[in-house]
Amino acid sequence: MNVIVITAKGIQDAKHIHPVKLTFETWLQKMDSELSKTLPVSYLDLPDRDYREWYDAGWTPKDAAEEIVAEEIEEMENFF
Repeated sequence: MNVIVITAKGIQDAKHIHPVKLTFETWLQKMDSELSKTLPVSYLDLPDRDYREWYDAGWTPKDAAEEIVAEEIEEMENFF
């Protein structure tokens, strides 16, 4: 069963809502830790993204890392 959440930014799938409000800096650190499980780089080594928007929208660090990995894979596929 999918849970839908209505926020000021619109309707969102609840998988992007993190239950404990982390500071933005802590969120970035956790997201970078999740990212390093898949990619051998830091988010600082990758093209800029609007991480603050994802944080404000309630994305979990894991969801953000998964999105980055998916975008990077798509970019590599388009390159070759």
